[in-house]
Amino acid sequence: MDNRDYLRIRNFLGTLGCLLPFLSIGGAWLSPNIIYPDWWTSISVTYYSSPVLIAVLSAVSFFLILYRGYNGWDTAVNTTAGIAGLCVVCFPCEASWIDMSTRVGIFWLPVNVTRWVHYSAAFLLFLMLALNSIFLFSKSSNKIKNRIYITCGIVILAAFALFGLNAAFFDIKWTVIVNETIMLLAFGISWLVKGHVFDKWLGE
Repeated sequence: MDNRDYLRIRNFLGTLGCLLPFLSIGGAWLSPNIIYPDWWTSISVTYYSSPVLIAVLSAVSFFLILYRGYNGWDTAVNTTAGIAGLCVVCFPCEASWIDMSTRVGIFWLPVNVTRWVHYSAAFLLFLMLALNSIFLFSKSSNKIKNRIYITCGIVILAAFALFGLNAAFFDIKWTVIVNETIMLLAFGISWLVKGHVFDKWLGE
């Protein structure tokens, strides 16, 4: 691939990352399955209301797997993120209206099993995206871009930490989707910057 192909892939990934939370919620809101309670509490929960999450996250995951970076570490981090993203899709989380023994997902496993795979894969996905942004993207010669990459990575890690704190101590429903949206926006912005979308303001 030439440099233009790499830029297209980066911008494609960045755009999908930024749009994913809004497309997922919008798809669930327009779905006849909106009758489910708490459908809005998490992007992952929209899995049960609309196919948008499956389609968009699968596309992102496949492109991450196929993406070849500048070196082995770059490729390994993105491939791991892509595989984790597919696991998020294939192993759904629980929902308030579904019994834990209900079999779901492509492997038709009980929710009580798939939810743990889902959460572990989501953690690995966002960890890889954060590490990529902080340590790999930030090797640019542009100091402003490097600050943005590092900031995006830190925002992803901080939002995931808040997600864990909320799950452990507070269980405030609306904070889950807010943290997910923040992480996806940070991921998307990082890749769009890498795709030179903002060079007019940031420089090359």
